Amino acid sequence: MGRQVRDRNLSTREARSRLERRHNPYWRLVRPGLHLGYRRGKRGGMWIGREYSGDGRYHIWRIGVSDDVVDADGARVLDFKQADAKVRNGPMSRRGDLDTVADALSYYMTYQRAEAKAPQTTEYAIEARIKPALGRYKMANLSADRVREWRDNLAAFSDDEKIVLKEKLGASFSAEFPELQRRRKASANRLLIVLKAGLNYAV
Repeated sequence: MGRQVRDRNLSTREARSRLERRHNPYWRLVRPGLHLGYRRGKRGGMWIGREYSGDGRYHIWRIGVSDDVVDADGARVLDFKQADAKVRNGPMSRRGDLDTVADALSYYMTYQRAEAKAPQTTEYAIEARIKPALGRYKMANLSADRVREWRDNLAAFSDDEKIVLKEKLGASFSAEFPELQRRRKASANRLLIVLKAGLNYAV
């Protein structure tokens, strides 16, 4: 389920009572692409779910009545903790199995496009550098050794690349190559971070 979110404006009925009544809900991010909303009315409040469905669209649904007036019963009337748990099991959460690494990373990118400030950078890394090498592997069969091999291959210069660099840099090759190698390793490690983030999100 993931760690429960906290919000000082929504977590208690006392805090919610100080919020202005308005039609637009007060939204709280639960995880990338998924929000828990609260709409305060004259006779109490309502919990609402909102999840990004792609192409700039959101699916919005009613979760239940908030415990502003009546104590929570865990079914129709929900406190903040119960609403947080219920929104995570909303109508869009049942997406079926993510079979391959490519499936998991595509799922991850859906929420990156909804929430990240620069999703294009992540998408390029996934499509150009990760999926071609690892996308076909089933999630259950992707070993740590295979991931390390992929990362190490990215970090290393091939013999052909070294020949090209020597021709390009000439006498300065020996002095400049260690820095080029460092940058290559740093780039490989950044790609590894993207891979881990995508797989962890899918899990």
